Amino acid sequence: MADVSYAGKVIPVEGPAPVRVRAVPQTNCVGTYCKSRKVEHEIATLEASHSEAEETYSVEHLELAVSLAFIVKLLSNDAISTWVYEHYDHLWGQVEAVASETAQKK
Repeated sequence: MADVSYAGKVIPVEGPAPVRVRAVPQTNCVGTYCKSRKVEHEIATLEASHSEAEETYSVEHLELAVSLAFIVKLLSNDAISTWVYEHYDHLWGQVEAVASETAQKK
């Protein structure tokens, strides 16, 4: 879990630590130039966190797809599906629903 500072507040977030972007130097200037530098900094921070989110999403999506395919393959074996039903009958409905939905999408 990492902490993100935004507008002076520290917000805890789950997942990998956020990408650090060089801080905008504090100056005593007033006007459009300083505001545009702050906006540019915020945009750079947003783009960095967006690209990191895209990277983790693709990896997590791949892991989920492989896991679902493995569950479908396992449950196609009668001995395994019977064992799961006998030992984990309270979860059987959910496992079977996930497996049948995944099998229909193929």
